[in-house]
Amino acid sequence: MPPRSSTHSADTRTLVLCGGGSGSHVLAADIGRRPGWRVRVLTSRPESWADHVECVEQLHRSDRYPVAGVRRLEYRGAIEGAFGWERAGEALRGADVVVLVCPVHAHRPILERVVPELPRDRPVLLGSLFAQGGFDWILRELDVQLPPEAALFGLKRYPFLCKAGEYGRRVELFGRFPQVVAAVDAPGAELRARAIATLGELLQRPVLELPSFLPCALNMSNQLLHPGIAWGHFHDYVPGQTVYPRQMRFYGDLNRRGVQAMEAIYRDLVALTRELARFTGLPLLEYLGIDPMMRWAVSLRMRVLHRRGIDGLGPLRYVEELFGPLTFRLNRRLNRILAPMIPAPGGHGFIPNVSSRFWADDIPHGLCVLAGLGRTLQLPTPRIDALIRGHQAIMGHRYLIGDELGPDFADTGAPQRYGVHDRAGLRALLSAPLRPDRDRAPSASRSLA
Repeated sequence: MPPRSSTHSADTRTLVLCGGGSGSHVLAADIGRRPGWRVRVLTSRPESWADHVECVEQLHRSDRYPVAGVRRLEYRGAIEGAFGWERAGEALRGADVVVLVCPVHAHRPILERVVPELPRDRPVLLGSLFAQGGFDWILRELDVQLPPEAALFGLKRYPFLCKAGEYGRRVELFGRFPQVVAAVDAPGAELRARAIATLGELLQRPVLELPSFLPCALNMSNQLLHPGIAWGHFHDYVPGQTVYPRQMRFYGDLNRRGVQAMEAIYRDLVALTRELARFTGLPLLEYLGIDPMMRWAVSLRMRVLHRRGIDGLGPLRYVEELFGPLTFRLNRRLNRILAPMIPAPGGHGFIPNVSSRFWADDIPHGLCVLAGLGRTLQLPTPRIDALIRGHQAIMGHRYLIGDELGPDFADTGAPQRYGVHDRAGLRALLSAPLRPDRDRAPSASRSLA
């Protein structure tokens, strides 16, 4: 879509959305209807975007506990233009806010394209709507320096549950999470405060600021939910042989094996987070479970089980295996979402779509990052390793060979990609400033002692 002529005033701010995913549709519809904003989209399919995007949003009686009370709100927002990646410089001209709304595995190529084109003569806010998998590590490794007044952010949890109904034109928003949980880095207190205020304004939610970007890699959302639940659905899948008769609901059809797999990830993740908290001196366990129900569950485990030396759930595992699936079936934001599946060859039945972000993001840039962090600390992650080996057989990759790193591990987001193999290397990676080329005032992301 060619850019429309602009009639905005000089104080209008420009938002550039990098990626054409469902979240970009939501922000285009929501921000594009607000006075004082212009919206541009950078995408591989610019010709498919209309000049307005429509959103149908489900409003819940409570964003914290979305069980009942749904009503619908419809709105539409204008976009100034949709640009192909070859026109990144044009799209980013005069940008005030640049948001990556894309799969985690696309962070690196998009940053390599976008950062050289960012405005250098004005403050700009750059970040990701979901910063799992070492987003800040990628920024540190870029050959191009960041603009001197660039504030950076990364969200620990994707703020929407949404699905584009018609690409470039319409999206359904099933719900918003009640809080924006973000790491922020800025050259000075004023720019940092402005960045936090802008995030709250854009997403219409209060902002909880993280002590560093590290909690974004230790989240209990996608990298726990997707590999765990998918293993419950597809543990018996053999590529080229297995065909499923129907496309199941991803959350609504959660089974006992999926609950057990999520519990396995949780156990290794808690142990890893506890060790990283000791290593860094940061209160990482406080930010492990951030959704209201998840935070309550983690707090209960800490008080009742972990303090008594019980590894895992102990006798409570039977209760979780019974009520875990029920919790997802009652969640109106989640229960209708279908599993990532495609028609089987020949058109009879379905097979898992291993190119979807449920695998492409959450194994190499989720579980492998956790396994890699564990190895730098000499902390075993046996349950996570087992799930990596199970999923890589479905995907056709070799991230692990037995307990050793396989040839595809170098393509993950793990610390080993950056030449980090021990505690000293990890300390250097986590302590390195995002702006090594200039002195800067202290930011929200604390340095390690």
